[in-house]
Amino acid sequence: MTDKLIVGIDIGKRTHVATIIDETGTMVARPFSFANTTDGGETLLTRIAAVNTSDSAVVFGLEATGHYWLALYSFLSAKGYPVSVINPYQSDAFRKVHLSTTKTDKEDSFLIADLMRFGSFQETKMASETMVSLRNLSRFRVTMSQQITDTKRRIVTIMDQIFPEFETLFTDSFGKTAKALLEDYPTPESFESITTRKLTNLVTKLSKGHFKKEKADEIKQKTETSFGIAFALDSFKLELSLLLKQLDFLVVQITVVEDEIGQVMETIPTTLKTLPGVDTILAAAIISEIGDITRFKTSAQLVSFAGINPTVHQSGQFTGNKNHMSKKGSPYLRLALWKASVTSVRFNPTLKTYYEQKIKDGKTHMTVIGAVSRKLTGIIFAMMRDNKDFDEKAKPLV
Repeated sequence: MTDKLIVGIDIGKRTHVATIIDETGTMVARPFSFANTTDGGETLLTRIAAVNTSDSAVVFGLEATGHYWLALYSFLSAKGYPVSVINPYQSDAFRKVHLSTTKTDKEDSFLIADLMRFGSFQETKMASETMVSLRNLSRFRVTMSQQITDTKRRIVTIMDQIFPEFETLFTDSFGKTAKALLEDYPTPESFESITTRKLTNLVTKLSKGHFKKEKADEIKQKTETSFGIAFALDSFKLELSLLLKQLDFLVVQITVVEDEIGQVMETIPTTLKTLPGVDTILAAAIISEIGDITRFKTSAQLVSFAGINPTVHQSGQFTGNKNHMSKKGSPYLRLALWKASVTSVRFNPTLKTYYEQKIKDGKTHMTVIGAVSRKLTGIIFAMMRDNKDFDEKAKPLV
């Protein structure tokens, strides 16, 4: 007779595999699969009830595999069962201790149950609904930002072929004036239909007086001597027109998402907004990925979670002299910290001084930004742990 049954579940997209063991590690029921549906969840509970003849307490353990575990977690939690969510890195380490060289769903579910039995793991805590919403919005914004970048890259590729000189006309090829001209005059030939006088009036109006006749003359000169291709222009013009519309749509959408992020952030008390170089969008990304700061006992643990801890390559008698990020943690947190580091070396006096000194020491920009991101993470850890505003005089945790 046992006081507790432990159910280890290996998560899949459509189907999960469960193994039931008791507190001695004895398998109570052979591994079985069940669908990732409501009926599948009921099947799981029915199978457990069939072997739980002593009415023992039942606990569940599952890996945080992608997003596929969330539905099952919600189902079991709603039923009142305690569910432990395990980081895959911890279960992989446990597998190595068991000297297991195979990786099957059945074996994985047993290993998860056994890991639960020993209790030698750090449980992944579920974030609040507000924090989950903020994380979803922040990640969606990253996706949209990448789509905008990709769309711009495709537009540049087209312009490099049909009007390669265009990028030399404006500092920002996607600024208001440049983009408006692209929409109406996508090829050098299209500028033949507009006089220099009308073009001058147009660029002056679009730029609110910043550009005048000199810019119109420059545009005319470069369109007349352009070295772009002169065939299949209709297809290029169509693609360019649609991509420009797509870009406009994405910009509108990302603005909507950013506004929503701002509204959610107003409901969250956070001191990160006082950190120089970190705006509302970056603060949202950082705190939503970190979640409950009490999960981390030290700043080093947070650095490791972000995957920005340095790794040293070693082979035999040789040890590499270049540190590389491990990149094993949250890619979204790593991206946010990287962006925050780039802006912090401009606006945060503490990190700016540190950056400039490392550059003087001969370090490369990328190497120093990596080091800055670790120092910044230490600052963020202390601010979130103590719930205090940024203090320039405080010593960063490293």
